[in-house]
Amino acid sequence: MSSARESSTGSPSIEIIEIRVSSQHNLKSVQLSIGSFKRESPCPLDAKVHKLELSSPCQAVNFRLQSPSICKYDSADCGLRLLWKTRQAPAICHRSCRANAELSTLEWSKSFNKFDVVLGVKFSEYTGNAPTDEKSSTSGDLQPTTDVLFNFVDRFRVLVIGNSGVGKSSLINECFGVDDAAVSHSGAGVSNINTAIIASENGRFVLHDSQGFEHGEGGNFKKVVDFLKARKNMPNVRDQVHAVWLCFQVSVCEGDRLFEAGVEELFRMKSNGDLGPVPVITVFTQYDRLVEQVEFGNDLAFRKRNKHLDLATRSTRLAEEARAKFQGLCVGPFEQVVGTDIPHTAVSINKEYKDTRKMLNELVRLTADCVRKSLAVDVADDVALVSAIAQRVNPAVKIDAVIAVGKKRYWLGLAASVNFPGKTIEACLKVLHVDIIQVWNIQDDCRYLESKELKKLMIELVGNQYDEPSDPNTNFARAFSVLEALTKLIGALAAHAAPIVLPIVATLFLVKWIYDVYEQSALMLQRLMAYIVDFTIIMQIIFGLVVNARLRLSRRLIKLVFKAYSISEERTKVHEEIKEHVKLVGRFNRDAALVKIIELIKEYQLKPESMEELQSAVEMFENNEDEDWGLGKA
Repeated sequence: MSSARESSTGSPSIEIIEIRVSSQHNLKSVQLSIGSFKRESPCPLDAKVHKLELSSPCQAVNFRLQSPSICKYDSADCGLRLLWKTRQAPAICHRSCRANAELSTLEWSKSFNKFDVVLGVKFSEYTGNAPTDEKSSTSGDLQPTTDVLFNFVDRFRVLVIGNSGVGKSSLINECFGVDDAAVSHSGAGVSNINTAIIASENGRFVLHDSQGFEHGEGGNFKKVVDFLKARKNMPNVRDQVHAVWLCFQVSVCEGDRLFEAGVEELFRMKSNGDLGPVPVITVFTQYDRLVEQVEFGNDLAFRKRNKHLDLATRSTRLAEEARAKFQGLCVGPFEQVVGTDIPHTAVSINKEYKDTRKMLNELVRLTADCVRKSLAVDVADDVALVSAIAQRVNPAVKIDAVIAVGKKRYWLGLAASVNFPGKTIEACLKVLHVDIIQVWNIQDDCRYLESKELKKLMIELVGNQYDEPSDPNTNFARAFSVLEALTKLIGALAAHAAPIVLPIVATLFLVKWIYDVYEQSALMLQRLMAYIVDFTIIMQIIFGLVVNARLRLSRRLIKLVFKAYSISEERTKVHEEIKEHVKLVGRFNRDAALVKIIELIKEYQLKPESMEELQSAVEMFENNEDEDWGLGKA
């Protein structure tokens, strides 16, 4: 973020990112009001500190710039108001702002009698290039569907309940792809349920942590109930709890204590509607310990019984016996106490256990399904969609979310130009591109996935047919799956220690079709369909490399994926099927293009076993040093 400066091209502006209020009194709510923009966030019960974060920053303009490091808000110019409420009295302020231009995070702060207010801001600059008529047909003012979704609910809010040592932190880290979801700020085993934990690596989920209901911890049970009751009554869905994960360590032998009496009471209150519609999902953690006990416990009884079997048969029998023991030690006793209608699943967070990822995939899928079924009908699908966006473990759930977002608006009536009349092709592709990126929710600190270079690669991929130039990276025929292409490309790179040369010709920078105004044509429909399908598959591969193979996102990695897909048989088949579809169906069946897009994405998405192969496929890939895009200058 850079500070604003005087410019002849336009007026500087600020973007409001967040408000933080601390008070000597219990806060009721915090509200930001700028002109017609209003956002209010109710505070948890008995909260004296509250932070209101804006997923889509609010822009304020026409403030007076005094110097490069000091700006002053004028209520007549920008209409800026900070309004907060307490249980005693409301207050309004109009004050000055100071921002250090050398800092990456800029803040306005002011202390009042019994209040401290901090306003997080960032500066931007108008270029003066936008048309003066906001309704200009080619201005590209298409709004991504995901932006509309995030204005409604920007984060998936999860309450995780469990005793110390059950593996809550590791579970959150694995499911949401973060490293700093520490569930304690005060020490081991200590948590504050009212503290909203937002990991820096993934801003699409917010965590609340609670200790379990151990013997003698009746006070903690009351805290959980009070928290859920307070949250269920908050007017905005974004502030309510969207799912509860109730975690127990799996029992491995008879006599293990599974859970405390408070659990039964919690589910009774849930059944009576006291806690609202939030789904409560029981998660039995560390399942791999049970499997290990079955295989190696009781003086190696299992191995002695099954030593005559081949490895595959023995593995199948081990899985069957582990499931039976899990049913007897965990599921059966649990259902006897709380009933059979409570959703539950087992998970492992041990990377060495073969079914760990499969189990985590099932947990996030189950969570999304429970949210969709449990919450109010008019909001359930959207909250479930945000849960799919927030998770970073299950690519199949991501694929479903990409399709769900597309079906909300821009993929509908694609052949009939329902959403794009009068817009430039560049604007149409931009909004499609942004929606897909935001659903995959990959950590991208350098914004490579939104870069003009990647968009140029995609435009060339769907806009022209080309032959690959002769280079060390493409000395094999196009007859391979994308995974085979990845393996061969990496082998060639290792042998020649060369940068990745993309199959893009000089005409890339002479492509003019994207600047034309959208018009209905068979070729245009083919390109839009191909962009959606190609980019979805490419993003799935990138997701697999970053999540499964634990590689950092870099230009080199993106180029590798793009190259592998562009020379793969999947890309060839996708383009051929799209051309044939448009030729046969034409442009007059409103939803035929949508049906075909979904069919192609489902047909050519990587299967779970293929996703697992990604890790071994890229073991030799050198990704420590990044490289430039290699596209020259536009």
